[in-house]
Amino acid sequence: MAISTNAREAGDVDVAIVDAKTGRQRLVASGPAWQVAGGWSPDGRWLGVMRVAQNTDQDLVAVDTQTDETAELTAHQGEMQNVPAGWLQDGRMLAISDHDSDFLHLEAIDVHTGERELYDSTDWDVELATTSSNGQGVAWSVNEDGYSRLRWRSGTGTVSERETGGTVGDLVLSHDEMDDALNFRAVQSFAADALHGGGVFETLRGISEIVLKRLAAGSPAA
Repeated sequence: MAISTNAREAGDVDVAIVDAKTGRQRLVASGPAWQVAGGWSPDGRWLGVMRVAQNTDQDLVAVDTQTDETAELTAHQGEMQNVPAGWLQDGRMLAISDHDSDFLHLEAIDVHTGERELYDSTDWDVELATTSSNGQGVAWSVNEDGYSRLRWRSGTGTVSERETGGTVGDLVLSHDEMDDALNFRAVQSFAADALHGGGVFETLRGISEIVLKRLAAGSPAA
């Protein structure tokens, strides 16, 4: 897993990769800056990193985790917003950027060449964007005069959209995508929404059944 940490220097934020089995850390992006881990490529080789200069000025870096070499993707003069939004299935990084535009839009960036291709652009700012763990699905919201319009695309298909009648505060992966991305031990998982209550009692019942079965078998509950 990748983390942002100030363990090296309290005034800086570095990015480190942590071995989930041993707990050992290795720095892959460090220096006198605030750096944020920006997600893994679908094949697990590349890690996106955002280097923040200020709220309206960021750079994106791709770290080859096999060699620890880095690729500077968004070198620029002056201020430019570049925010990581995930990875596409073909291995390109997806970014929210105002590169050559008055509006925040989506761009796909090749980590080998730095070539930038427009992914989606309107005359409104992109607010949020995310990709599925395999890069197949992309969802994003656009702020249209204070209201969010949700847009999405699967693979190379056409863009679909719908009005929300309100604002989008976050975009969250489905249970299946979360399970695929985080459940690396393949243990039993449950879908629940603690904020609204959906699935909470089912989760409690399922966990209780697991504990009772382990106790009956003479195994520790956890």
